[in-house]
Amino acid sequence: MAGNNTLPNANVAATGGGLGRTEPSTDGVALMIIGMQAATGIVLGTIMGPFYSANDASNAGITKPNAAVAGSGYDAAKSLHAYKHIADFYEEAGNGTELWVMPVAQTVTYSAMVDVAVTTSPLNVAIQTIGDNVRLVGLVRNPTAALAVTAGLPSEINNATTGAIVKAQAFIYARAAVYKPISILIEGRQFNGTVAAATNLRTTFINCNRVSLVIGQDYAFASTFSDQRKNYACLGKALGKLAGNSVSRNIGRVKSGPLVGITAPGISSNTAMSGFTDVEIDLLNEKGYIFMRMLETKLGKGIYFNESHTCALISDDCFSIENGRSIDKAIRRARLIYVAELLNDVPLVPSTGKYMPSVIKKYQSDVEQDITEQMIANEELSGVSCYVDPNQDVVTTGVTNIDLNLLPRGYTRYINVKVGFKKSL
Repeated sequence: MAGNNTLPNANVAATGGGLGRTEPSTDGVALMIIGMQAATGIVLGTIMGPFYSANDASNAGITKPNAAVAGSGYDAAKSLHAYKHIADFYEEAGNGTELWVMPVAQTVTYSAMVDVAVTTSPLNVAIQTIGDNVRLVGLVRNPTAALAVTAGLPSEINNATTGAIVKAQAFIYARAAVYKPISILIEGRQFNGTVAAATNLRTTFINCNRVSLVIGQDYAFASTFSDQRKNYACLGKALGKLAGNSVSRNIGRVKSGPLVGITAPGISSNTAMSGFTDVEIDLLNEKGYIFMRMLETKLGKGIYFNESHTCALISDDCFSIENGRSIDKAIRRARLIYVAELLNDVPLVPSTGKYMPSVIKKYQSDVEQDITEQMIANEELSGVSCYVDPNQDVVTTGVTNIDLNLLPRGYTRYINVKVGFKKSL
């Protein structure tokens, strides 16, 4: 600068943000509430974990089977599936994914697991113990006898006023009210009756848009049992697929690869998918159930989830798990940004008493930049736009209203290809 008496020099400073690095993610932190029996290291009603591998769970007392010793391991000793769900989880999520487990008595119903009105309900206790990082919750039953069934599903799930689906959504509303949203998956064990008579999860529950029901099972595995274990559903697989992928990923995404270790898909009636007609399979999908199917790609045949349905109308913005998880993450991000602005004093335009353009610009750019870095860069959203009305009377009301608009990722759910001959090309 002219007139500066310091020696001429070249000043070089480091900048930040150019690498596009993001914060460590808690998007895949999961909790499983599982009907179990007490054993060494396992106290019902307490929290186990965090686990980062199936071996961690085995070391804690939910022991894995020894292939060389028939009937070994916790599951075989107790005639239930607990280690199985945990191992399934890590087969899909991968080691290093954070998982908590809460063992509860085998008599605890799905609906009792998630009753927000009961302070001692398992999910209430788990959240209070673990904290707010839990994003995904899975419910698993291991009953010792068959459950009562209504319209194809256990009555404790399917009741439209007191069942687990509506109870789970009520819990989700309570978490959303404190800006700590979660998604809940329920093991839809013991599917019963015809597909035509089965409950339509979308039109019956309408707005349970953070709750999903999994009825798919590893048919080959389930068929090795003759008791209630044969009617399990592979909750661990679905929860692991979600935990191991970004919030925008559909659990049926073919490019993510086939499910590990499954050769014959079925549903929890212990019926192979090959036992259903194409019309019945389409109807199950239309009714909002999550199951598995075989697809053949150029790499060969594999087993994949059909979809990531929620128990909500197809017209709901969060008709799929990925839409709900994406907007929930954006809500968390926006709150982190704007909580920092609470009770701050900012300059106003003297002639109008309205926000200065620079303040509006900051409110808009801060959240747009954060979501761009934390979500769009991770291919979890396509775009973001924030609008702050410059004519708001903040002096009188103390209220600032902000519109945050998100453009989701697009999904190729249906691909129509016309194939035919031409005389020339």
